Amino acid sequence: MNGYLEDYQAGSWSRPRKIVAKVEINEQGINRRFVVTNLSGDPRGIYDGFYVARGHVPEGPIGELKHGLALDRLSSHRFVANDLRLGLHMLAYAIVVLFREATASRVPEVARAEVSTLRATLFKVGASVETSVRRV
Repeated sequence: MNGYLEDYQAGSWSRPRKIVAKVEINEQGINRRFVVTNLSGDPRGIYDGFYVARGHVPEGPIGELKHGLALDRLSSHRFVANDLRLGLHMLAYAIVVLFREATASRVPEVARAEVSTLRATLFKVGASVETSVRRV
C-alpha cells in the first residue's frame, strides 16, 4: 500500500512538503517506509520509480566496493599508503565493471553478478606452496 500526504509542514521546516508512505505486511511482519519529498505525481511512481531506483546507483557500487573488494580495509598508518590502496581498489572495481560490460551480451548472469560472486567463481588465483625446513 502506498499512501500520499500533501502539504505537511513540520515545525522546523521552512515550507510544506509531501510525504509518501509505503506499508507492507509479509512473513517477517510490518514494514513501514516513509519518504519526504517535494515531487508531485503518483505515490507509487515517486517511491518505486525515483527513490528505489536512486538507491541502486550510489548504494550498490559502494556496497560492492566494501564487501566484494574490502575497500574499508585501509589499515596503514600513512595517508599515502591508504591513498594508493584506495586507488588500487577503485582500479579493480573499474576492471570488474568493464568485464561485466564486455561479457553481458554472451553471459547475462555475469552482467548481474556481484564482485564477491565473480571473485569466488571466476577470478581464482592459482598458487603453489613450497615448504622447506625453515619456511613455507
